[in-house]
Amino acid sequence: MRRLLLALATLLLIPALHAEHLPGGTLSYTCQGGGFYEFRLLLWRECSGAAMIPQQLKFQNTCGTEFTIGNLTPTSVEEVSPLCEPQLPNSTCSGGPLVGLQAYTYLRSVFLSPCELWIVSWSVCCRNGSLNLQNEPGLYIETQLNNVVESCNSSPRFTEAGIPFACVGQAVSYDAGVVEDDGHRLRYRFIDARFAAPEPTVVNYVFPIFGGEPWPGMTVDSLSGNISFTPTQQGYIVVVVEVNEFNEQGQWLGSVMRDFPFVVTACDNTTPNASSGFIVGVSGTGSQSAPRGYRACSNGTVCMQALFTDPNAGQSLSFSSNAGIVLPGATFSVSGTNPATLTICWDATGAAPGLRSFLITAMDDACPVVGMQNYTYTVLVEDAPYAGLDGNATACLLTPPFNLFDSLAGDPPTDGVWRGPDGTVRPATFNPAVDVAGDYTYTVSSFAGCSSSATVTVEILPEDEQECILLGLPELQQVHLQLAPNPSSGTLFLQTRPVLPGTGILLHLLDLQGRELAPLLAQPQGEGSRIELPAGIADGSYLLRLRLPDGQLRALRFQLMR
Repeated sequence: MRRLLLALATLLLIPALHAEHLPGGTLSYTCQGGGFYEFRLLLWRECSGAAMIPQQLKFQNTCGTEFTIGNLTPTSVEEVSPLCEPQLPNSTCSGGPLVGLQAYTYLRSVFLSPCELWIVSWSVCCRNGSLNLQNEPGLYIETQLNNVVESCNSSPRFTEAGIPFACVGQAVSYDAGVVEDDGHRLRYRFIDARFAAPEPTVVNYVFPIFGGEPWPGMTVDSLSGNISFTPTQQGYIVVVVEVNEFNEQGQWLGSVMRDFPFVVTACDNTTPNASSGFIVGVSGTGSQSAPRGYRACSNGTVCMQALFTDPNAGQSLSFSSNAGIVLPGATFSVSGTNPATLTICWDATGAAPGLRSFLITAMDDACPVVGMQNYTYTVLVEDAPYAGLDGNATACLLTPPFNLFDSLAGDPPTDGVWRGPDGTVRPATFNPAVDVAGDYTYTVSSFAGCSSSATVTVEILPEDEQECILLGLPELQQVHLQLAPNPSSGTLFLQTRPVLPGTGILLHLLDLQGRELAPLLAQPQGEGSRIELPAGIADGSYLLRLRLPDGQLRALRFQLMR
């Protein structure tokens, strides 16, 4: 019964609202293509006030165009009363005595010619009385866009539909749940409330309050939009948040604003703890970066766990979030009721890099007025590092040590870690005389939980493999013979040091199995000899064997690529 009386007191706190007295609203837009934009006007109404009247939008740009569209009627009406579900039928929206609020949405598609600055606005004559504004000035809302820099950009939009209620003396954490679908950078700030006179004019604030700090100690996070403060009086506190949008080059694309009140009441219920909701674990392809922030790698699934508490031990918590919009395909699970742990998992594979923010709303089961708290979280998506592409290598026991990087496709950085088939860290050099065959994995990490790997599969050839037999000949270990170019397109040059005497050198062309394919004669040319390969030989790896004047054999391997 006591809570019911307090809820009735809350109702008395809110002034009687007429059609021209509205708590606030916001205006945003969505590009539809071909120069058309759908504008979305959201207005709140206290259900005990007069009925809503048709609305109008004013359009003007710096290119000389100005027009007005009127007679707008709502496309949807939603009740957003801060009541527990059993008491919703008792709100003023249903004819009951408890405070009731509705959200009216107006949609209109309009063609806008290209211009560097469009200003679309809505206004009404009067506001409700408030703690931080003098008298009851008018209400002015606008959105701005530049459709020259980007011809089809949609504005950020607010996903929280209701007006926030707060309790005297209790810390507030509030986020209106802004989402942006184009991957652009957002910046938040408080701005002055305005009214149309007829041009937008700053309202008079109660000194020393001003638009940049609408209540003592109130702040807004410029990156996430989270608002925090502790109210000290009952009444309306008018706040105006502006969100500016920039592309990757730092060019301004537009702005939206939200003019709304915090409705502060004296409560016997304690809302969920504003200092809870901290991340207690991050698993998968990510790592924690802040109390309510984490990093995600764009090559796998990352899970975040946050812990929530309510000072009222007997109350249970429930949750809502816009993370499903910000992180498409994200899944949610909750364990416990108070304290409660909320887990959000998201497969970030292929996600564009950049900062995203989402909110979680925790609600207790107080009745008739539900206690709630908003918590803002940031996710920084980063591209997975490049480790190259998988490769293969074959070697004989007598093959000289070689670098495993040479068998990876691509050009990966060299500051990663190699691990052998047994999982131990090892150098990049493979020595066939002592190392075993198997998979050698190279891993590159950009931060804890974000890594990529590539594998070189090494095969040790049998000792009786023809290539290995040839490598075993002592004369092959001498290095004064060289073939170029290698790979060859059909012509080879044999260089010898010192230069061999005679008019020509007889060679034998062998495949890697040691089978002779053709005899060849190298004709002297400069300091070497020219060798023309038979036209019918297919591309692949071959050996050239020759006998020197002293009777010793030499064999050189080359690649044919016509």
